[in-house]
Amino acid sequence: MALNREWHREHRMPLVATREQRISWHVTHANVCACRPVPDSIRLEVEKLLNSRRGPISAATKDQGRDSKLRKQPHAK
Repeated sequence: MALNREWHREHRMPLVATREQRISWHVTHANVCACRPVPDSIRLEVEKLLNSRRGPISAATKDQGRDSKLRKQPHAK
């Protein structure tokens, strides 16, 4: 997965982030970097915000990537 180093350098999450700060950070992160999946503990809230900001999407678009950033990648065996 691609890491957007510049974005990470400029957008550090607070050391003691609130739940709202974490959700906000991960929503933005999902749009600009694909280095890791959204944590399970906030995934539903992040998905809701992403969907509400982008509106409905076709199945073809969904399969091409936007939600793939939210899904966990299988571990190589």
